[in-house]
Amino acid sequence: MCFSGKCSNEQHLGDCKGGACICNTEANSFIIDTCTADKNNLIRRLKALKSTISCEDGGVYHEDKSFSQVWLETNWNEDDVERWLYETKGINYIGVCKK
Repeated sequence: MCFSGKCSNEQHLGDCKGGACICNTEANSFIIDTCTADKNNLIRRLKALKSTISCEDGGVYHEDKSFSQVWLETNWNEDDVERWLYETKGINYIGVCKK
């Protein structure tokens, strides 16, 4: 059961992050390509979102170290992720794909 006690999902093993129940939504995994210089800011901001389950540094591209990956697990779909990345100021990204 959810640790928040605010939802009845028997399968949920975590906290519903501030009382907003997100555990009834299927998790999706994405790879976000970004400039290496912007990677830490992107990870920090994604981790602050209620919809984020996990967010990790996916490493730099060996071919060009100025580009990196961020691995995101979220309750959002791809359109939601793209929209947030596009509309959020200070976030420079190259693209998103399903992991």
